[in-house]
Amino acid sequence: MNTITLQAEIQSVDMPLIEQILKRFKAKNVTFKKDDTEMTKTEFFSMIDEARKSKKHKISLEEMKKMLLED
Repeated sequence: MNTITLQAEIQSVDMPLIEQILKRFKAKNVTFKKDDTEMTKTEFFSMIDEARKSKKHKISLEEMKKMLLED
């Protein structure tokens, strides 16, 4: 039998539909993984705000420029 491995990124709301389609095709070894590395815009900016409020890392403007412009 000729087989093909499929990998795709889909929205969470589409998962039940895709699951039903794959069942109709009698697909084997079907797995779904959620990507935990992705975050919403709100989560991203709240993380930045927390880092800005933090006093753990203080860096001068010159140090920042040196760090960012080094090759």
